[in-house]
Amino acid sequence: MRRIDVFGAAGRSSEWEYPTQYSNICDPVHGVVFVCLFHLQKAPVKLDLQTELRKGHHFYDLHALSEQLMQPLMTDEKTQPVASVDPAVYQGYVGRYRFQDDYLLTVSAEDGRLLVEAHDVSRTEVLPASSMKFFTRSLNAHMVFSNMIGGRAEDIMLYVAGRRNFGKRIE
Repeated sequence: MRRIDVFGAAGRSSEWEYPTQYSNICDPVHGVVFVCLFHLQKAPVKLDLQTELRKGHHFYDLHALSEQLMQPLMTDEKTQPVASVDPAVYQGYVGRYRFQDDYLLTVSAEDGRLLVEAHDVSRTEVLPASSMKFFTRSLNAHMVFSNMIGGRAEDIMLYVAGRRNFGKRIE
């Protein structure tokens, strides 16, 4: 059997004015898909379709596919079910959190709702996926509160468009 280097040949298309950034090769016999990220000059990512189907409803952002495979699954916030959580829990999350580059996120609770606000995000309700994980339907984002000390979260992990950002409580 002759082997063809399709990944290398397609990746060399970057010399053109509008090079291919993404491509995929499907192997229905073996149930795999290779996703090629030419613009990032990374090795192709192999996805086993049976494994992906067993994970349930989730998605990947192509630009961060390699990194996302090592993170918790991202579900579509448009169809994510809202969990039933006692709003009293929200008080443990209220405060201000600092991220890299001095990005500040303010978390507040009002009328049984948890709200977030930042310089680039107007006051937005976040919905519970669990007692510590919250998401928003209007943004491609979810957050997980952690390091509970005395009923108060000291840390937050914010996932925005497939990128993970760690924040620490400052107030």
